[in-house]
Amino acid sequence: MGFILGLILSLVMLTMGWRAHTGRWRSWLGHPGLLPRVRAYPGVGMLYGGIGLLTGTLLWDADPDSMAKPLLGLLLVLMLGGIWTFLVSLVWLPKFMLPGWVRVAERTKERQA
Repeated sequence: MGFILGLILSLVMLTMGWRAHTGRWRSWLGHPGLLPRVRAYPGVGMLYGGIGLLTGTLLWDADPDSMAKPLLGLLLVLMLGGIWTFLVSLVWLPKFMLPGWVRVAERTKERQA
């Protein structure tokens, strides 16, 4: 049951993040974030969180003894990095992780204000 639920949750999160990253879902763009005067990007962070959750769900059902140690290490880093990036995106994300359309939308919003 846990594997199926994790798989469904991670695929939903991955789909929402992909839609946000490609610009098809833009309603999250004005999200204020957890810190005042710092922009948060939870929509883009969902892509990385979905990757981390999907990797974690697949690792949950895998046998670590049958995997090579470097592969297991790489998958664990991918899982933890994706989840950590999602959590950080609730507060802030560096500019190099943002798609170009986000920067353009923020510039036009600043010019209109």
